[in-house]
Amino acid sequence: MAFTMIKYITPLKESWRLKVRIVRFWEQPDFKDHTVIGTHELILVDEKGSKIQATINKHLFDNYKNLVKEGATRIISNFLVKKTGGQHRATSHDYKIVFIYKTNVRECDNVQLPLHGFDFVPFDKMHKKEVNDVFLVDVIGECTAMSDKIDTSTNGTPNYKVMFELEDLNKNTISGTLWGKYAEQMSEYKKEGIQGRPIIILQFVKIKRWRDQVSLCNSLFATKIFINEDISEVNDYKESITDGDDSRSVGITHLSSQNSHSIEDEFMKLSERKQLDEIPDTNKILCIYNI
Repeated sequence: MAFTMIKYITPLKESWRLKVRIVRFWEQPDFKDHTVIGTHELILVDEKGSKIQATINKHLFDNYKNLVKEGATRIISNFLVKKTGGQHRATSHDYKIVFIYKTNVRECDNVQLPLHGFDFVPFDKMHKKEVNDVFLVDVIGECTAMSDKIDTSTNGTPNYKVMFELEDLNKNTISGTLWGKYAEQMSEYKKEGIQGRPIIILQFVKIKRWRDQVSLCNSLFATKIFINEDISEVNDYKESITDGDDSRSVGITHLSSQNSHSIEDEFMKLSERKQLDEIPDTNKILCIYNI
């Protein structure tokens, strides 16, 4: 049976057969109880670089837990295909995959499958509003400014943020904010001492628009950060820097937190949004407040 490219996947049948790499995997909290896992989410990429999101409900995950590992290459067949929607979608595909009892997953070789499935968005296109901010995006750039880790904990719940600025090869810049574990990852990198040019890839991040200003922010779960990783995308980027001196000491400007948005504003931008038809059936009364 032949393999189908991701871009051709539709709900017309269940007998699709894909050869893909799992480039992202995360656990999504249950909608009713955030202390327990509701679904396991995957981002799959095929040899053409097309991506689609896949969902495994918690009651099925034991069947696949040894097979769905980030970076693994797999053949996946017999699954449902459902319409996707809402804000901050990890892929631009119109549909997503849902695992069912008869979904089959098996190992395969990794010939011609991208390692990370990056699809970098130019900074100037984001500033010109030429990029649809419904979707999460990938960016690469040199970190030129960073704040210290800022404690935003409330009511005994720990939380932190780090603000940053990236510069691309054309000297365009874009700022952003990382929260939670992503802020801690950036902060630890800064503590370890920066060697050479800090080239950073942010995968699956949100585009935020605030008073006609464009910035970046991590999603709650999907975002992945690569800091000076020894991968081809980072190495090629360093070789493309016009002054060609990666060994020189590059100072990172310290960013102050004084001009940052309020916690309320960041919360409204950071929170995951759902369409009403994505909310599970419940006997509880749904209350909607104006905040």
